[in-house]
Amino acid sequence: MEQLAETKLRAKIEANDRLLKALMTLLALRDPDLLDELRAVFTIAKAEDSKVGRAAPEVWAHIQKELAIVAELARDVEVPEDLH
Repeated sequence: MEQLAETKLRAKIEANDRLLKALMTLLALRDPDLLDELRAVFTIAKAEDSKVGRAAPEVWAHIQKELAIVAELARDVEVPEDLH
């Protein structure tokens, strides 16, 4: 029973991860500066002693990795004219 709950939880996490990446990619297609602005916000938060900035180095590394994935997705998508 515990393994089934863990499997369901992992599926939800993976689904949410993909949905967030798709949403961020769509937003990045509409606003090419979005990912740079997000990187700037995280850089400022990391430098300051704030709730957003308090995280383990592994968290910051993962954030950078995720932003790179979204940037790659956004580069690989042909943007329809109605998205501009």
